[in-house]
Amino acid sequence: MASSGADICTLCKEDDFKLSAAVPLLKKDLQDLRESFEEVLKHLKDQIKTIHNQKTNGIQEVRTTRKLLNDYFDKLEKEILTDLESQHSKLATDMEALVQQTENRAELIDKLQEDISTMTKHATEVQTYIGLREIEKTTSQAAKYLDELESSSQFNDVEISVSSTVKSILQDVKSFGNISVKSSRKIFQTKTGRKDQAQHLVPMVHGIEQIKPTLLNSLRVPEGEILQIITSRILPDGTLLLFHEKKNSMMVQYKSDGTFMKELMTFEEQPYDLCFVKDNTVAITFYGSTRLLLVDIEKIQLLKTIELASNCYGVSSDSEVIVISHKRGSKIIILNLKDMTQNVLEEIRVHRISLFNGKIYGTYYYEDRVDCYRITGEHLWTFTHEDIYQPEGIAVDMNGFVYITSRGKNRIVVLSSDGKTSRTVLCEDDGMNEPYAIDINKELGTMLVTCTNWDVINKGGAFIFKI
Repeated sequence: MASSGADICTLCKEDDFKLSAAVPLLKKDLQDLRESFEEVLKHLKDQIKTIHNQKTNGIQEVRTTRKLLNDYFDKLEKEILTDLESQHSKLATDMEALVQQTENRAELIDKLQEDISTMTKHATEVQTYIGLREIEKTTSQAAKYLDELESSSQFNDVEISVSSTVKSILQDVKSFGNISVKSSRKIFQTKTGRKDQAQHLVPMVHGIEQIKPTLLNSLRVPEGEILQIITSRILPDGTLLLFHEKKNSMMVQYKSDGTFMKELMTFEEQPYDLCFVKDNTVAITFYGSTRLLLVDIEKIQLLKTIELASNCYGVSSDSEVIVISHKRGSKIIILNLKDMTQNVLEEIRVHRISLFNGKIYGTYYYEDRVDCYRITGEHLWTFTHEDIYQPEGIAVDMNGFVYITSRGKNRIVVLSSDGKTSRTVLCEDDGMNEPYAIDINKELGTMLVTCTNWDVINKGGAFIFKI
């Protein structure tokens, strides 16, 4: 390809521009941008499907509940469905407009890819240089668009909930429920080239090294009492639920700031573990018992007693099923909440458990290990480490990191979701003295840790952390 050496050299010297290196770099940038747009478009289109599914599920819930009621609810049904349609229509329109705008940008990247290919084959070096400058300018604008999309985008979900009052007290009903639009951050990665271009459309999940719990509060026990905690949980509203061993297995509730709220109820048997199920319902297991209790903590009443296939120990739920471990045996019971059927998974030896995203995570105290299984029973991994000794409690955060109470080492250890890496995040200097139970509120990003050293408990051995 013939060209004027003086002309191209003058331009190169002005911008320190190397033509031979620029072409492959820019090709890579364009390819990364195209892949990024494809990833974004996939998530945007998936979001449209999601809100359509949410609309369908909302309608189904409304109509299912409606069958149990009389004609008094005709007006209320019409109001909530109209509201649902209005909210969904607005969200769908906004999302479709964003998809169209993003597709137009993606098509521009396709054209630039074609232009650069043609340019490198037929243009002079001067023409190629000038053309590349223009393409770089457009590429930077496309990357800037992704940056702006990152900072401004909020993916809204349509959510419908039916009031529990509707199902029981007709004369007190003022509304059928409510439609709410909840914003959520969808985590996905994009590749947009070099340092001066956007690197990620939305924030990536922090690595295990970035996990640094910050103490918010500790439990303040009423004067003159020593709180011996059997197990504990953080409820969706941030309040704390604990079992008090010294008060006839009393279930008590504390505020999120660590101050005492109220005593709820006592049990004849000693509780082993509890978990939040849904609405105001918790599930409770008992030492040496095959019974599982479902309790409404708002009404403070027993809802159901369920006989299980074997003695129970650890318990966890995702609101669709309840998973129960057996301390001495090698099995897990999966209780389906829709039809109350029980499925037994054999050869699974764990104590405390946590159910998250279709996986069962469990500690095994006697062998100082942590295991992960699919809910179908397939074993995924086993983790052991010198910092994990006499592991008890286990919890999983919203990003899939697994938190373990290492009771014998006075530590809280965090594992990666694949069970390959770990890190100690709390130790004795942080107040960990025989840490026993642990729970995480995924929505609030808070963690509750309780210890079994009674003297420490009296001074604040139950701690609330921000994670």
